[in-house]
Formats: sequence, C-alpha cells, structure tokens
Amino acid sequence: MRTVEISAENPDDFDVLYGELQGLGGIAVEAVPAPMEPGDQGSVVDLLTVACASGGAVAVFLGIVKSLLDSGGPGFVLKVRRGNVRLKITADTFEEVRPVLEELLGGP
Repeated sequence: MRTVEISAENPDDFDVLYGELQGLGGIAVEAVPAPMEPGDQGSVVDLLTVACASGGAVAVFLGIVKSLLDSGGPGFVLKVRRGNVRLKITADTFEEVRPVLEELLGGP
C-alpha cells in the first residue's frame, strides 16, 4: 500500500481532488483535519490521506492530479507527505509534477 497525505492551498482544488478519488477501486481516501502549523492563520484546509493498493491505482491517482492541474491553470500548489518526506509542489503543468509524484509514490 502506497500512502500519501495531500493538501491543496485552494479549497476548491481540495474538494475536486477528494470528490474524484472517492469510490475508486484500489484507492482509499479519507479527509481528516489538518494540524495547525506555526504561522497558520484562519481556517485550515483539510488533509487527504490517499492509499493506493497497486501501480494501477497510482496511475489513476496521477491521472486525477493531472486533470485537476490542467483545469486549474498555472500556479497549482499541492503539498504532499509520505513518511518523513514533505514536499510543496508549485507547477504550471502536470509534466513538471509527474516525476516528483511518481518517485514519491514508487512509480505508476
């Protein structure tokens, strides 16, 4: 099982990602309250815990992220954590993000 935690700076991006991932075979997704970090103000966007059961599920997950990024336009920001590795990814195209996400998830 390949599990990552994801948050998006834009609440609409978070909602779309959560909606797209719910109910997909091989992917378990759960929305949990994100912990406040030093310097945070106001409301906190929830955190998604996404678990991919296979390489095929990782590919589906990457496809959903691609669709979200393509529809959102330049400046998409995604925060991803797997174990102790924390990344804040800002990209204008999915191709900029793909290699990082594939490496983090252990391939498509």
